[in-house]
Parts: sequence; C-alpha cells; structure tokens
Amino acid sequence: MTICAFCGKISIINCAAEGERLIRTGDINKNIYKIFAPPIRALKRIPRRGLLSHAAFAAALIVAVFAVSTRRAATCALYYNGAPVAVAASEADAEEAVAAAELLLAELLGGETPLSGAITYRLLPSAVPDSAETVENAIIAAVPGVSESFVIEADGVILGAAESEANANAVISRALADMLGENTVAAEFVSDVTVSRRFVSDAAPRDADEIAELLRTYAAAERTVRRVTTVELPYGSLYVEDFSMYEGTSAVVSEGRNGVREVAALATYRDGAEVGYVIESDVTLSEPEDELVRVGIAAPGTSLGHYILPVPDDCIMTSGFGRRSIAVGSENHKGIDLTGPVGTEIYASDGGLVVFAGMNEFGFGNLVIIQHDNGDLTYYAHCLSVSTEVGARVSQGAVIAAMGRSGSASGVHLHFELRPRGGAPVNPMKYLEGKK
Repeated sequence: MTICAFCGKISIINCAAEGERLIRTGDINKNIYKIFAPPIRALKRIPRRGLLSHAAFAAALIVAVFAVSTRRAATCALYYNGAPVAVAASEADAEEAVAAAELLLAELLGGETPLSGAITYRLLPSAVPDSAETVENAIIAAVPGVSESFVIEADGVILGAAESEANANAVISRALADMLGENTVAAEFVSDVTVSRRFVSDAAPRDADEIAELLRTYAAAERTVRRVTTVELPYGSLYVEDFSMYEGTSAVVSEGRNGVREVAALATYRDGAEVGYVIESDVTLSEPEDELVRVGIAAPGTSLGHYILPVPDDCIMTSGFGRRSIAVGSENHKGIDLTGPVGTEIYASDGGLVVFAGMNEFGFGNLVIIQHDNGDLTYYAHCLSVSTEVGARVSQGAVIAAMGRSGSASGVHLHFELRPRGGAPVNPMKYLEGKK
C-alpha cells in the first residue's frame, strides 16, 4: 500500500480513477493528462493482486510528469522598483513587453530610459498571465511622469492632452471658433487633427487656452470669409448735335450719375493665401444715368442766332437804351454803355462778318461793326484799340477790341448797339443772353 499523489489516501485504484476525472474536467493541466492518462488506464486493468507491485511506479510517474508540466507552464511576474506591475505568459514575453514600453517611454520623455535597472522578474508556477497589451500598458503606467489621457495631435505632432474625449473635442471646436469674426463665416482644419486615448508625458500642455493657441499656430486651417464689395457702374454720354454751338465745343445739359453694384462673395484662405472664391450674390442697387451733352456743329465764324454780353461779367451797365439827360452824348441813347477797366476785352456778341473796323468820324471813336448771317448789325464803339479787320469772319465770343474812351466819351466804356436787319437800333438787353 502507498500514499496517493492526489489525495493522500491508501486506495490507489480509487485515486487513479479520481485523477483521471480531474484531468478530464480541467482541474489539472491538460499537458499532464496527455502524459499520464494512458498509464492510469493501464493501472485500472491490472489485477488487484498485482496492483501493489505497480502502485509505487504509478505514483512516481504521476508526480514526475506533473512537476515537468508545471515547470513548462510557469508565468513571469514583472516588478517596477519592487512594486508588482503585471504577469506575462513567459519571461520572453515579459522582456518583449519591456522593450516595447521602453521605446514609447523614450519617445514620450525625450530619450530617457526610466526602465533601465528598475524592472525585475519572478517566475510563478501557476498564475494567470495578462495579455501582452495589458503588460506593456501596465509597465508604462507604472513610470512617473507619464499618464494615459486623450491626446490632441496635428499631423502626428502632440499639441496637448485632455481628461476626456469630450474636453479634447471642445478644445478643437474652440480653436476653430476663435478664428471666426465679423466676416469669417466658417473655419476648418486641413491638417489631420485627431483625438486618441494613449499615454502622454505629463509635461504635455493641459490648459485649454494654450492648446487652442497651439492648434491655431501649428495646424493648417481654411477660413471662409464673406466679402461684400461695392462696384461703380460708370455712366455713359448721350450727345446731341447743336447748331447753336461751334464745332469743337460742347456743353453738358444734364450731369451723369454712376450706378452701384453690390457683390457678395465667399473667399477661402489657407495660410493667408486665397485658394477659392465663390460669388454668393450680385445685385445692382442703382442703374447708371447717362449725361446729356450738346455738341456744336456750327462752322467757325457763322452766326449762332443768339447774342451774348460783349464784355466780361464783372462789367457794369452805366447807361441804358432810350432817352437820358447828359452833358456829353446823345439824349436819345441808341444803345447801352458798359463800363470796365481800360483795356477790358470786348467780344463779338455773335458770329459774323466784320464790315467796319477803325476810327469813326461821327463820335464813335474806334468802332467795330459786325454783320450777322440774319442781316443784323452790332456796333462796338469808343474802343481803345481794334483787334480785327474788315472782311474777317469772327465767331461768337472772339476778342475784337479793347475798352477805352475814344470819340465822344465822358469815360472809359463800351457803347453797344443792335440794329436788326441793319435798321433802327433796338434795346440790346431784350436779346442778350447772360444779361445783367
């Protein structure tokens, strides 16, 4: 009789059967079952009288195989500075996890290798191992200065970390919102901005304002700006031919006015450069109004059919047409007297043919007479000098003489007469444009 390796009882037959049951139900390592299940079955077939001679052999076989199987299935516990971290499936798996963790830690901590000499191992006979990922993460989490957070990255560059995914996304939204303004209607990152849960150095920025500023600085973004511009629509000109004006002259009858056009567009900018432009609306607020211009077509020297004041506007009329009481000159005044400084220019009241230019012996002094195309005559008397000649055709407004006091004159002035069809003088003021 001998003691059973499983339960310590005497009856080896019953214990052998119990051992087989334990193996089959998984309470003993399956590797053991593969090795000693056949011998156990054989033991059950041995006659009872031969059982004692084989009992010691069977027990020794079971114990040996169990020991071998247990050594093959040993796990590996990892410790960081003496504190338990995780359990790997094997020592090789433990070393592989440490190597992977060390690479990531070196990246997060700027090249430091905090695991050197800090990790120790211990083989365990029957502990349940953690997954490879769990082991690696546990090693990293044990190192001071590193923590698992929601990391914000732009094109693979870590810009900061947040406690939750919601907080991280809120920081990204805030960075975009800060780009909006009075005219900026939209903004989006074109860099690959991501949020992921991972390990990161505790030195990574955690302040929301700082991270938002880093995003605006280092992450490429597109901004859509609404631009409203006002464009003038230039007015045109309508020209009307006018026989009352000389060729080469013109006069604006009514001023033109530019129209107004409003264009609203959405312009897209990336890094300050415009990369897109879409017209949103194009509205004409007011149409342009053309100017109206009279264009002279009368030949120079021809009569225009109306009369203008033959002196500058600052001259003064000192004597009108008709009866008057004066010491010098006619009491029945046949024209009007216009006074100005000596040498004031005298103009042709209308275009026509000069029929007299020179000294008149009947008191007019230096005199110019113009015959107009309708037969009217205009007289310009008492001139200081004459600047035209008989036979010349002069245009309306042309300088024909200078004001003086030649002939029978009490002072410097122009005596101006109008004789329709060459007949009796009439009051010129009834025919003058721009009269005073």
